[in-house]
Amino acid sequence: MAESLLSEIKVLDAMDLTLIVNVIEDLDNPPLLRKFLDEWLTAIEERPGYKVLLQTDFDLPSGIKLRPEIVQKIRSLQDKHTTMTLLDVAQIPPMTTWSNEYRNALQKATVQEYEDVIKKITNDTFKNFCNFHLDWASKNVSDEQAKQCVQKFISACSKLYSENSESRLASSLYYAFELFELTERLTGG
Repeated sequence: MAESLLSEIKVLDAMDLTLIVNVIEDLDNPPLLRKFLDEWLTAIEERPGYKVLLQTDFDLPSGIKLRPEIVQKIRSLQDKHTTMTLLDVAQIPPMTTWSNEYRNALQKATVQEYEDVIKKITNDTFKNFCNFHLDWASKNVSDEQAKQCVQKFISACSKLYSENSESRLASSLYYAFELFELTERLTGG
């Protein structure tokens, strides 16, 4: 019966495929499981809608999780289409609706890129960039992507703070973290 669904692989969504593949896995048929995954992962390259999935689209009902191969493929499709940088994200005004491009730019950014951006931005841009990361940190967001971004941000800030705790940048960072009662995460204390 599962093999008959192969002809419909192009119309299956990520959740349907996950449910089918989970059943095939329970049937202990690794070659068929691999065939389903491989054919679907190839087919979605032709389905542009998957390039714009939000992170929340990975959270399915009833605790079902998409197969890691599916999540990885969708993210790779998203990454191919992200031209926005972390500096671009830093300049987004507060209360802006976050697009997939913004989220992808945050996700792709490294700790070093965070450090570079934090050193470059000033005034309201600095304040807004710090505030949205520290707001996520203070709320202990459950979104894994947001957690990773917060961790990269805090790592970058801690390094910049420890390099010269008497600098103007260090004072600004300390003040921002103090507003959210998170100074221990900045200073490591």
